[in-house]
Amino acid sequence: MGISVEGQKCPVCDAYLFDNDDLVFCPECGAPHHRDCYAALGHCAFEDKHGTDEGYKPVKVEQDSLSQEEVKIEDAVKTCRFCGEQLEPNEKVCHKCGKLQMAGQPFGATVIIDPMGGVKPDDDIDGVTAKEVRLFVGANAQRYIPRFKAMAEKKKGSWNWAAFLVPHVWFFYRKMPLPGILFSSLLLVASMLLLPLAAIINTFPEQATASTAVLAKYLVDNLSSINSLSLFLAFLSTVLEIGIRIAAGFMGDKIYKKTVISGIKKVKKSDDNSLPLELALAKKGGVNVFLGLIGLLAFDLILEWVSAFYIML
Repeated sequence: MGISVEGQKCPVCDAYLFDNDDLVFCPECGAPHHRDCYAALGHCAFEDKHGTDEGYKPVKVEQDSLSQEEVKIEDAVKTCRFCGEQLEPNEKVCHKCGKLQMAGQPFGATVIIDPMGGVKPDDDIDGVTAKEVRLFVGANAQRYIPRFKAMAEKKKGSWNWAAFLVPHVWFFYRKMPLPGILFSSLLLVASMLLLPLAAIINTFPEQATASTAVLAKYLVDNLSSINSLSLFLAFLSTVLEIGIRIAAGFMGDKIYKKTVISGIKKVKKSDDNSLPLELALAKKGGVNVFLGLIGLLAFDLILEWVSAFYIML
């Protein structure tokens, strides 16, 4: 969109925004939000202030303020709406109870989104704080923080539907290229086992225009004439693909937790002080939509090329 959001914060989760984040801008006032945060809230965080002097105003970030880990922005919140703790003028997440202070929300009202997922900011998760995890994870942190804490305390495992359904996209989207390459490669191998049967189906009459149901019926009617090895490899392909996806679903959060904790510790140990810790964590972590799309396109293109080459043989 040509609009820079560097130095601003998402008004829902309070995490720093970067130009390569997956963002949504309010169509009325232009306020930037994480796409997941906007979708969870269902509307602009400044909706009740639209058309007033208290509405969204683009934040002007000064270099001096960044060096002090501060962003100058007006905020009427003085005490936590839930526990009564005294807050700094620009503090949108209570440092004591970890709950989000929504503009225009009456004291004691139900929080729509808790950016900490019910975990306190200072709670330890394998040697780092929950607040640091929130800054590093960025989008949808409220889902991952309580799961990471439960896994760190060995209370339970975790299941990730995104990793199960699209492992060749999710790992790259969450900036984990090595696991992404591993699971993508395994899925490619499983898919390639279908090629012998696909080559046979390619010889069926009018296969290019026939529907899937017609091809399936023709396949069943001609099973006796189809190479048994091709059928076995097709069955093996299905079993392997399901197994790979289940493994990704069960291991996804565990792998991501290890990546997040390791990334936070590396940032904290780094001698590079050009950015405040909050900004450094947010920039190192977060998500990368472009990388996720690259993972999807690469998977589809490689499979298509291999399939075309096999059929030509």
